[in-house]
Amino acid sequence: MARILETPIQKRFSDIDPFQHVNNVSQQMYFDVGKTEYYEKILGAEVLSGGLRILTVSTATSYTGQVRMHDPVRVTTTCERIGTKSLTLLQRIVADDGTVYYHCDRCGKISTMNMPFVDVDDTDWFAEAVYYCYQNSLLRGRSEMSFDPDAAMTRAELVTVLWRIAGSPNSDNVGKTPFTDVPAGDINVGAREIGYLFGQYKRIRNLYEGVLTGKGLSYGGSLARTQATGYGLLYLTDEMLRCNGKSLEGKTVVVSGAGNVATYAIEKAWQLGAKPVTCSDSTGWIYDPDGIDVATLIDVKQVRRARLTEYAKARPNSVYHEGKGVWTVKCDVALPCATQNELLLDDAKTLVANGCFAVAEGANMPTSLDATAYLQEHGILFCPGKASNAGGVATSALEMTQNSERLSWTFEEVDAKLKTIMVNIFHNLDNAAKEYGMEGNYVAGANIAGFLKVADAMTAQGIV
Repeated sequence: MARILETPIQKRFSDIDPFQHVNNVSQQMYFDVGKTEYYEKILGAEVLSGGLRILTVSTATSYTGQVRMHDPVRVTTTCERIGTKSLTLLQRIVADDGTVYYHCDRCGKISTMNMPFVDVDDTDWFAEAVYYCYQNSLLRGRSEMSFDPDAAMTRAELVTVLWRIAGSPNSDNVGKTPFTDVPAGDINVGAREIGYLFGQYKRIRNLYEGVLTGKGLSYGGSLARTQATGYGLLYLTDEMLRCNGKSLEGKTVVVSGAGNVATYAIEKAWQLGAKPVTCSDSTGWIYDPDGIDVATLIDVKQVRRARLTEYAKARPNSVYHEGKGVWTVKCDVALPCATQNELLLDDAKTLVANGCFAVAEGANMPTSLDATAYLQEHGILFCPGKASNAGGVATSALEMTQNSERLSWTFEEVDAKLKTIMVNIFHNLDNAAKEYGMEGNYVAGANIAGFLKVADAMTAQGIV
């Protein structure tokens, strides 16, 4: 039987609201008083003063009654579970008559100085790797106490790990990096912003280089740059479908977003024989059974900079809906082109139930991890944004090439090169997935193809 520690609580007048109830903030403080006493009396002060550290990483409280000013109460604390590096406490606020006012389940993580990360248990499949890499200074945590195993790895973190694997060699070129990363246009960064940035860059550096992309055509920009991400998305989607015995011809497509990516994805979908029927902005979405009219969409969003309610006024057969709901429309292909985390698990279930057979990301990480897993488990052709929305970045490189050549290619030339790039991207990830026994898993294929490219470059250049 687990030991139960009872801690009498002395209420303060500041704990009480005008109705003589103990406020919720104060009851959480009561739990903390009981928890502190439990650790001191059960674990012992000599243990806590050593190398042992305890953090509360989660808590869940159930409110079953109200504590009033004159109610004598105590906190009961007991340990429900002990793991290798964690414990779960069950606490209650109870009255003298046994009435339970609050339940509180608290999970504490215990860490010793041997392993500083409180979110890594000895039983975790990656624990040995974490121990080795930390002990050999190959990586550190996200913070002093957190390894954060589920977090994405940045490019800077990856290159730091690679550098440490190489023995942390000194470089003679610190401060002389060849990379000058200035992003192209994106959300809230359009032609006006890029123009200002480029003008100031030239003034400060006295240089005319292809560092900034997405520039205006009058000062070194590229034709098709505006359309590139949306067009590229459809080129890859079309190739993915063709390689799986399907086609865009005659298919119904739902698209989220109403910016450049969504607009030109819709335009290219029409050109490839599909019918796109939706678009959306931050306040609502449009369903147009006749298919989204690109000219009207451009007029509303790019010329007038209005909301999609104006599209509905211009297209009487279309229907405007407040809020979210694009993924409820029956479709064959879904293209999330708005922002991150816009296609969630329930949306994925709806798409599957409605017969959707392909999803390709036009935005950056628009599909949540559980939604991605659900789509893949149900046989949906799914291509992640790191591959399918690469058209914009690819055309930025083409813009730099034109700047270096002091030439301007025609729209058709840029578009043809973009199509070739996107088709090749799909075949690279498709081949990688097949080679490593994961045929049809384009998420794994994209990851593997990317890592192989880095590894091959490292090997060729003598880094490993």
